[in-house]
Amino acid sequence: MKKLKKMKEKIKLLLVILALATFFSACGSKIIDTENIDGNISIEKEENVSGEEKIKSYKEVKDTLDDSDIDEDEELSDEELEEDFEDDEEVINGSDPLYYFNVGMYHVTDKTYFWVLKPIATGYKFIVPDLIRIWVRNFFYNLGMPVRFVSNLLQFKFKDATAEIGRFLLNSTVGILGFGNPAENFPFLNPTKEDLGQAFGKWGIGEGFFVYLPFLGPSTLRDTVGLVGDEFLNPINYIESDIAKYSITGFKMINNVSLQLGTYEAIKEAALDPYEAIRNGYLQRRRKEVAD
Repeated sequence: MKKLKKMKEKIKLLLVILALATFFSACGSKIIDTENIDGNISIEKEENVSGEEKIKSYKEVKDTLDDSDIDEDEELSDEELEEDFEDDEEVINGSDPLYYFNVGMYHVTDKTYFWVLKPIATGYKFIVPDLIRIWVRNFFYNLGMPVRFVSNLLQFKFKDATAEIGRFLLNSTVGILGFGNPAENFPFLNPTKEDLGQAFGKWGIGEGFFVYLPFLGPSTLRDTVGLVGDEFLNPINYIESDIAKYSITGFKMINNVSLQLGTYEAIKEAALDPYEAIRNGYLQRRRKEVAD
């Protein structure tokens, strides 16, 4: 009951934040100047980046918009990548009524990354060998099996749900608690990563408006609700000690960032407007995942 009460308080806090964001967004001007959101981004940067460099940078960022997708997504061919990049340069038809709130949260998250996360992750990367950091990432991915398993069941993807169980058992035993990943040698044990937001989309629930969650990144109303459900299924949230729970979550974040250093910087260099590039890329990727 105590855990359920805490989770309810978190949901209420999220709803209050969204309500306040809607209010302040409604008070803002309807005329949006999207060309000069960040004073550090200029047309000169766009002109100095070749098409091949853009595509390379875009590929790196596309594969890491979700912190668990580093190894799990299939690699795109050059033709598919170029086609996706061209699509992302077009305006994605997505609702963004919280524009001013979202841009504000983007800048807060951006500064947090450069001022806090990146320095810590850089020092962590210097101290901890690559192999150990990969083992840690494997452990947390393995621990997230309940989210993927339930999401597959809700979409009636019973084969993938079974594969998630098989992957978990193999990696938890032969892989020693999930630090190793012997399941990667068996394609049938590596289904596409799923979450509740995707399951809701498969049911026909619309994505709703776009929202940039502080410190968590791009999302939609549907995916935010799904994220709350994902947290209920996350074993880490059932640790009794709040200090231990938040410490583990923070450690997971630092480890993931240390394995992705440079990719966020790449998208800022390749885009005239990083916020719009992230928003459009996220919406496009999520629509493809739901349609899968």
